[in-house]
Amino acid sequence: MKWSSNTNIKTLYYQKQFFMTTTNNTDVPNQRKLAKQAILEAQNILVCIDADKDGDSIGASLSLYEALSSHGKQVSLISTKSPDNNYIFLPSFEKIQTNIDIQSNDFIISIPSQHIEIDKMKYTPEDTAVNIVISLKSGKLSPEDIQFKQSTSNFDLIIIPATNNAGALQERYKDLFADTTVLNIDHHANNSMYGDINFIDTQASSTCEMLVGMLESLDPKLINEKTSTALLTGIIAETESFKNKNTTPKSFSVAANLLGRGAQQKEIVSHLYKTKKLNRLKLWGRILSNIEEDTDNRYIWSTIKAQDFAATQTTIHDSNQIIEDLISHAPNAEIIVLFYEEDGSIGGIIHAISPEIPANRLAKLLGGDGNEKEAHFSTNKGDIQQVLSFVQKKIGEYQEWRKKQTEGATSNNKKQITRKSVPEPVIKETVPEPVIRETIPEPVIQKSVPEPVIQQKEEPRRKVVVKRKTAPKEVIMDDFLQEKINPQPKKQETKITEPTKAKEENFFDDEEIIFE
Repeated sequence: MKWSSNTNIKTLYYQKQFFMTTTNNTDVPNQRKLAKQAILEAQNILVCIDADKDGDSIGASLSLYEALSSHGKQVSLISTKSPDNNYIFLPSFEKIQTNIDIQSNDFIISIPSQHIEIDKMKYTPEDTAVNIVISLKSGKLSPEDIQFKQSTSNFDLIIIPATNNAGALQERYKDLFADTTVLNIDHHANNSMYGDINFIDTQASSTCEMLVGMLESLDPKLINEKTSTALLTGIIAETESFKNKNTTPKSFSVAANLLGRGAQQKEIVSHLYKTKKLNRLKLWGRILSNIEEDTDNRYIWSTIKAQDFAATQTTIHDSNQIIEDLISHAPNAEIIVLFYEEDGSIGGIIHAISPEIPANRLAKLLGGDGNEKEAHFSTNKGDIQQVLSFVQKKIGEYQEWRKKQTEGATSNNKKQITRKSVPEPVIKETVPEPVIRETIPEPVIQKSVPEPVIQQKEEPRRKVVVKRKTAPKEVIMDDFLQEKINPQPKKQETKITEPTKAKEENFFDDEEIIFE
């Protein structure tokens, strides 16, 4: 059930809007504290995995399973689909389920406690009934005071790590999400803040990096060899082995900490980057043979048909590393899309290499989600060629729009730079600088002392500084006179504006997809 005012953590039920305002990391310590308290209070915990997010989500979920189980909690793992077998080496991978019984056999008897004090409770079985006996220290109870209800869930806390949008999970388990507290742990800036508690740290390289500090605060002993290996797997996967822009100095220090606690780095790297099964290589060959390029729009794509998966005995998860290799070896591409057929629907993986192309907004047009760098979609509208054509059209329109925005800004700059300036006036005569002499006062001479002979020295000629209110700097007198005789026109400032960065916020508007 959700936290309520009857729990001993009254702050946990939640003005949800408070947490939804925080994406700038100012509230991270408070969010971490609330997340820790929720975990401590819960006994039966469900950890949900977004299989599409792979490494960070799987590593975070398995590390939570290992750590919280050893902390005395009942933990279950559920995934929206079967996760990538690349991670089968991780501890407790076999515990991940794709279906789970969320119904509870608990029957709840509620007794108001405002005006009574309970001494003890017991039950006495009979042939056809069980009697529940409540002994009171003070106050009175009547039958009208007692309420009965069926618990809808076995779980008192749901944890969803490394998932910016839990739409698929919420749709699948509506009743469970409605009745159970949701803890959302993520590092993506575009997280939809769907949880009752939102622990979001946008400065972290990965969700696994965030969990290291939180688990240490629960009990440093929770981060053992198994937990460390799962956490380091998530960090390596999310940073692409410390090569992408997510990587920070803290990423290395946290990784070093995990290595010191027994994390198996060689095993992680071997399974994620070095081990390539033959059937996976066959799938890669088919992907590479189907690659096409739109040089004008700097767009690369490939397709995988259902028969390709069947022939190579692979799934879409087996394509992950080939996309990363394409990103590394396609310097001129700004966006890469892999289209595939799976389970009667058309899916796609969008990788935006350019930061100005919003992968998640493009995927949203087809019912998908993700972040600005990587997004996924799946649709039942149309066949693979129709979906491909639709995406290609939207990318072409967007790239053309960006081009016009940039050209417009550049054209404005050229006009401003080539604007004729007013020539400065020619000053033919120079007014000589006036000589101003100062008179030295005559010294006072006492009568008793003979008057000394004083030679009056002429002070050296110097320029008098005049401060004017209209000028921020000091000017000399001859400049001042020149300005009076031949006033110089003010120089017209030429402002050069930076090329307008394409703003995509309103470009990918939601629209109804109609395939002709």
